[in-house]
Amino acid sequence: MPKNLLIEIGVEELPASYINGASKSFYNGLKKLLNTNNIDFESSNYYGTPRRLVLFFEEVNNKEPDRKEKIVGPPKNVCFDDNENKTKAYTSFINRNNIKEEDAFWEEKNKGKYLAVIKKIEGKHTKNILKSKLEEIVKKISFPKNMRWNSTGFEFARPIRWVQVWWGKKLLDVSVAGIKSQKKTRLLRQIDKNEVEINNIEDYFKKIENSNIVLSYKQRKEIIKDRIKQIVKENNADTFYSRKLIAEVANLVESPLVLEGSFDKKFLDLPPEIISAAMSQHQRYFSLYKNNNILPKFIFVANGVFEDTTEIIKGNQRVLNGRLDDAYFYWQEDTEKELEALNKKLNEIVWIEGLGTIKDKVERLEKTISKFYSSEISRKIAHFSKIDIASEMIKDGKEFTKLQGTIAKYYLLNANMDQEIALGVERHYLPEKWGEKLPETEGEKYLAVIDKMDDIVGAFINGTIPTGSKDPYALKRKFNSIIAIILGFENNQVSKSEQLDAEIFKIVDYLYKIYPEQKNKDILLDFMWERIEYQFEELNIPSDVVKAVVETKNDTIINLFERAKAFKKLSKSKDFKKVAFTFKRVNNIVYKAEEKFKKDNFDSIDESFFEEEEEKNLYKEWKKHYKKLQTFEKNKNYKKFFDIIVQFKPIVDEFFDNVMVMAESKTLRTNRLALLKDIS
Repeated sequence: MPKNLLIEIGVEELPASYINGASKSFYNGLKKLLNTNNIDFESSNYYGTPRRLVLFFEEVNNKEPDRKEKIVGPPKNVCFDDNENKTKAYTSFINRNNIKEEDAFWEEKNKGKYLAVIKKIEGKHTKNILKSKLEEIVKKISFPKNMRWNSTGFEFARPIRWVQVWWGKKLLDVSVAGIKSQKKTRLLRQIDKNEVEINNIEDYFKKIENSNIVLSYKQRKEIIKDRIKQIVKENNADTFYSRKLIAEVANLVESPLVLEGSFDKKFLDLPPEIISAAMSQHQRYFSLYKNNNILPKFIFVANGVFEDTTEIIKGNQRVLNGRLDDAYFYWQEDTEKELEALNKKLNEIVWIEGLGTIKDKVERLEKTISKFYSSEISRKIAHFSKIDIASEMIKDGKEFTKLQGTIAKYYLLNANMDQEIALGVERHYLPEKWGEKLPETEGEKYLAVIDKMDDIVGAFINGTIPTGSKDPYALKRKFNSIIAIILGFENNQVSKSEQLDAEIFKIVDYLYKIYPEQKNKDILLDFMWERIEYQFEELNIPSDVVKAVVETKNDTIINLFERAKAFKKLSKSKDFKKVAFTFKRVNNIVYKAEEKFKKDNFDSIDESFFEEEEEKNLYKEWKKHYKKLQTFEKNKNYKKFFDIIVQFKPIVDEFFDNVMVMAESKTLRTNRLALLKDIS
């Protein structure tokens, strides 16, 4: 008879970010075990709260199916001696498999006959499989970090405190991390006697429900969301911050109780972002807004059921008012200072060890923006871009660090600075992630690119180079953001009207010139090309097309992307791969020669130095097509561009078949490389 299966692993409070992944991992582990053993079940579900991971499988088969298995033994010539008597090999096979002689037969194989038997293997009982494998499944639950807490050496995100495993109406005798399965669970901590006895699976769900524990993450989210909407309506507000926070808070509680509090109205003098940050980032509270103005109210989620919530509300109000009081003090201290005083203090803050201070970085930003986007507004944005790093609100890694840029904006506005400058300072940190909101003006975009590129160059000079698993300064994300700004990639689409035609490699060259050291530039350039390839593929350009386009390692990112899009359409042509191979060969030869001879060009082409007919012909055809190719590329007419390349390919192939590029004569070699460099 099929039976229901319930497993509960009780723990000390798990971090909210661990729970959903762990629940799914636990579920997948058990489901895989049952599927591997061909044990069917009717339905299944999994649950996770801060204090428990729960699996519930209904109508699970009692055992795995019986099966037949062919067992092949020794060959016939080993089973009998010269006198046709049965050998020990024969009798051992019969005895070992516990069969009668008449059940055995001879299996025909390539090398002769072998003694064999079809043996019925009785399926293992599900409960025995669970007993032998459960601890292994729990051990394999995926967490960002694990810990050990007892003599068993078992690793888990938090200490396991109780276990119960029900198979039908019986408790299975099984242990996990030295904790034996018992007919007990634990309810909410505020209940005096929170450890209760469980009689069966139905009793478990009944006692959990009666204690107001909500096992379902989805259901907890809905309870919180519905109650927040109700409070918003009651306060005549029109929105709240933030919806993303609901997902986190739903995994901070087992029994969500949504309550409302208020704070001192004097704190409304603070910028609303500071108030919301104090609530959401540190207390996991929700702020209320009406007509874009924050209200002196907040919503929080308690855990449990209480007859009187007065003290709980007072306690949370006291904590929030304390946080806001600190913020108010920082705000007053900072706004009394002159802006240039804050800028001067940046000289006391080390940016990267050995590469100067934040003030040095600001001066580099000013120089670089003046070089590539000459605008007094943009220079001023660069000049004030980091003032809040020296502020009381942010310095020393205080709790409002995530508001860097926004804090600076308000200090600038408070000092009656032009709004365009204040907004530019805030926006130059954008985008926060690939595909998210971009800076708005061209000047803001240039500064955002330069600022991020300066971070990357500095880190590479310092030797902090990202690897597959380590990227402490988030350099990959920063360069992805640079690509997004240049391509105008926002809200998961590329917008030509938002693009920035910034020559990023020239910016890198300039930054290296004004740094005190010039280390690891080649490694940085390789990193940049790798990221460009990766992000082009993220934008649905096929890998082979990306490689063909990026292989040249020149041109602007916008032009490369436009070419990649065009070649994506052309890549279905039968000629595409052949053409790509030939011109990849051209690029490789030039690239390796540049590396070998430490030079970026090979002088001008001298027609009088050509000796072979194939190189003369190549040069003649190149001169004939060169201007057309330039025109087609300038006009982004890649179809006609490609048509000429297809015609040109056989001539390049003949050149490679008959001409030694790396000739012993320096004059011949340099001239041939100059021709290939021109083509590449």
